[in-house]
Amino acid sequence: MNVERQMTINNLNSSISNAPEGTEELTLGFEGRSSFFYHIGKYQECLHDVERALVITKSNFLKVKLLYRKAECLTYLGSSENKNALEKAKFWLKKIDEKKVKAELTSQFFITEDIIKNIMQSGKSIVKKAEKNTRIWDALELKEAENTCIMKRIEGTWLQLVILSQAK
Repeated sequence: MNVERQMTINNLNSSISNAPEGTEELTLGFEGRSSFFYHIGKYQECLHDVERALVITKSNFLKVKLLYRKAECLTYLGSSENKNALEKAKFWLKKIDEKKVKAELTSQFFITEDIIKNIMQSGKSIVKKAEKNTRIWDALELKEAENTCIMKRIEGTWLQLVILSQAK
């Protein structure tokens, strides 16, 4: 494993070992490490972390994301269980209350239409149409605190709002 990957896995392991048992923080640690394993093609390890996260999380949104990742891994591994994981993801997707999710995102990120307009006018952001394969949960992950990327659906089109960090 190269140095960069080893540093990443060490940070993810540290996140998991420092998270209190049974908390969403622990869930997010397992979710993050499962994403890492998925992206480097270690599907068995990914599945292991997905299962551990699913036991803990109470978030229907995260359940959908994890079950979708599980289905993808099972597909790569040639398992017919992928259909079962997709059915479970669909089940939890139906349970997501769109108004509640919007309220959570607004309170989490303090994003309103007015804030988005102000950021866009200030020249401190880049707004572009989202790539076809971009998933909303990918965009909501914060990357190294350099830039924040937020997805916003405006008139039927998903847009990515990248808020550039202030120069220090």
